[in-house]
Amino acid sequence: MANNYTAFDFVESYTPPEIRRKEKLQNVTRTAKYINIAAVCSMFMIAFFILLVFEHPTVSESENRELEKFPKFSFSALLSGEFTSNLSAYFNDTVPFRESLVPFNSNLKSYFGMISPDDDKNKVVFYNAHIISDDDPNEQSSPAQTNSITTAATTVSTAATQITDASGTTPLQSDAQSSALTTTPPVTTTTTAATTTTTPTPEPQDPNVGIMHEGIVVLGDTGIMLYGGSLANAEEYAGYVNAYKADLGDSVNVYSMVIPTAVSYYLPDEFKQYTRSQKGDIDHILQHLNGVVNVDAYSALAAHTDEKIYTRTDHHWAALGAYYAAQEFCKTANVPFLDISEYDRYSVDGYVGTLYTYTNESSLLNNPEEFVYYKPKTENYTTTYYSQSFTNPSVGALFNEGITNKSSLYLTFMRGDSNIVHIKTSVTNGRKLIIFKDSYGNAIPEFLTGSFEEIYVCDMRYFELNSIEFIKQQGITDVLFASCAFSAMSSNADYIEVMRTRQPNQ
Repeated sequence: MANNYTAFDFVESYTPPEIRRKEKLQNVTRTAKYINIAAVCSMFMIAFFILLVFEHPTVSESENRELEKFPKFSFSALLSGEFTSNLSAYFNDTVPFRESLVPFNSNLKSYFGMISPDDDKNKVVFYNAHIISDDDPNEQSSPAQTNSITTAATTVSTAATQITDASGTTPLQSDAQSSALTTTPPVTTTTTAATTTTTPTPEPQDPNVGIMHEGIVVLGDTGIMLYGGSLANAEEYAGYVNAYKADLGDSVNVYSMVIPTAVSYYLPDEFKQYTRSQKGDIDHILQHLNGVVNVDAYSALAAHTDEKIYTRTDHHWAALGAYYAAQEFCKTANVPFLDISEYDRYSVDGYVGTLYTYTNESSLLNNPEEFVYYKPKTENYTTTYYSQSFTNPSVGALFNEGITNKSSLYLTFMRGDSNIVHIKTSVTNGRKLIIFKDSYGNAIPEFLTGSFEEIYVCDMRYFELNSIEFIKQQGITDVLFASCAFSAMSSNADYIEVMRTRQPNQ
């Protein structure tokens, strides 16, 4: 049989190697594209399945808060965009397994780039911080910026209990001593004393607004919340507590204890420009008190800054700080006080608090601290919990020692803020105390069980009764306002006036 294959046919069917390689590469690229599309679609389908089928959490134990609730549908909310916005916020805030995913994401970020242990130890990270100006002392602090700044700071190192600079000294100067280090000189102004008002103050909308801050600086394994405040807010707070003394008269002692936070003692000098002087604002309150007795917690804590009086990973103070403040209060109130030797010390390892929650900074997550509390060796008291309307009494322990989530260990003190707490002791001096407080005040009552016959503890943000009526009904002899500087110098202080002016039995 004749062979019809010719050289022309060979040339026509020949494909050069370059063309074959190009076609092969195109096939591989096309296949990879299809695989990528399939993978992305699969991820979206899996995520959709998880969001649709798995249970959404309602509470974040690590953040100690309720999560967003599923929004209520209405056509008006849909048309305005409110429903879709709230729905997006709900899904973002209630992702299944969020308590595991948040720490994982924080640790994952720490592996981006090449970071040596020394770099991590010495790094300084600002979150939502801006320079504070004292040019106008009566001006409200400006809102924090949304950017964060990361910088290498080899002259700053952190330890579990203190912050040291390159020279090895501990920067524990008071706000007043370090005010010369700020970039703006202080301004002297003449102000008029706050006057007592009977006009009801609009109730604040967010009970946690006093926790808002002027930013956070993380120095290695230590977080510090920066402070804004203003003299105008200080005068407003003084007017609120003065009104209690005017209403209650000479038969009741009224005390004000504004508690400084860690920024007053442990912020390195080179960052002073990012915070106002808490001591300056507290001193300004003192100048405007009328009949109200000041409790100098600032000096009491300043004498012990080489001890563990604040936490590294949480915005609260430590129990030891509360002990020294309570000691100063009892000295001011002229009542007995139990020495620390009369208490048993308890501790729990692995505590990582709110400053990690606010920043998701892995250097805080990976360096947990010890949570410490003190229990009287002699339990000469009983504790009863009530609702915020003083109903539904329930006898219980002063300390909540059954907390399994270590990020919530601050709730060890009196179960947190959600109750009116009544402590009846074996003391027989005729003194009955009521404490109106924010969360800082939770750590104080354990150190007063040897000082007063009865102690009532009420969170000013949640208390539902008329405070003056309640004080008179319970035969109170001493009223203590105990809150951190953030609360006293923010709209949280408005709750003090709201309680006083609320209609009785409302």
